[in-house]
Parts: sequence; structure tokens; C-alpha cells
Amino acid sequence: MFWERFISLCDEQKKKPNRVAAEIGISSASVTKWKKGTIPNPESLGKIAEFFCVSIDYLLGKSEQKLDDQTWDAYAKKFEDEVNAEYESDWKMLRQLFPAITDEDIYPLIHQVVPSIRMMNHEGIKELGKRADELYRLREYMNQESIAYADEEQRLWEEEQRQKEKSAD
Repeated sequence: MFWERFISLCDEQKKKPNRVAAEIGISSASVTKWKKGTIPNPESLGKIAEFFCVSIDYLLGKSEQKLDDQTWDAYAKKFEDEVNAEYESDWKMLRQLFPAITDEDIYPLIHQVVPSIRMMNHEGIKELGKRADELYRLREYMNQESIAYADEEQRLWEEEQRQKEKSAD
């Protein structure tokens, strides 16, 4: 029963059994043994079940349900932990690349920029960090200029109001 289920799952993923075995770190000699009717050891069963997101009971033919609630919960928890670890890693990377970044600005970057950053080599990431730092300094400068401009506008308005009051007297 194991072999039939294993082959069926490989077919669903359009992968050859030896390819699946290689991806999860199992030898092709083991695949040959399974084909002859040998049941995989518990460690291999666990790897296969995890790879295909099915329960071990399903692989062994003890259940028709691919995922029972307990297995589903375990996979969901593992996926959530992986996503959280990746999110934390991305957060740290962005903090290193863009030291001046605000928490408000990090959220969109994690989803929009991080996938592109992961495809860059070391030099590309270093260059990106330099450019981002320049942009943040420019933004800070522009904010200071905007404040100075607004202060000057306020001063001119107040001066104009004083002139109007003097001419009204």
C-alpha cells in the first residue's frame, strides 16, 4: 500500500520517485527497496509525509484521509513558525540596510522589496543600502527645508497682518 500511495503522490506533483527522494535526502536505493515492498523507516516516513503534507497513516494505508486534524495542526504550526522566523529575519535585514527607517516604513518594504533583495548579490545589497541611506538623508533634508519654508511663510503672513493693522489705524 505504501508504494502505491507514494507513486500516486509523486504523480500528483509531477515528480519522479527518485527525484522526490533526493529532495528530501533519501537514497535511490531506498526507493528501490520500497518498490519491492519494504516499508520506509520511521524517519523516512516522517520526511515523506512532511514533503507531501499528508499523514503517516495515509502513507501506510491506515487512513483514506490525507491529513488528520492533528497532522494538519502540526503542519500549520510549523508553517506559521517558518513564516514568523522569515519575517523576523527580513525585519532585521531591513534594519541593517536602512538604519534610519521607521517602523511605519518597514511594513510595505517587507512585502514589496525583500523578495527583490533576496535575489541580489552582496555588492547589490551594499549599493542598495548606500542609495537608501542617501534617500533617507534627502528626505530628512527636505523635511527640514519644508519646515523652514513653512516658518518663513508664517513669518511673512504675520508681517502682512501687522502691516494691515497699521494701515487700518
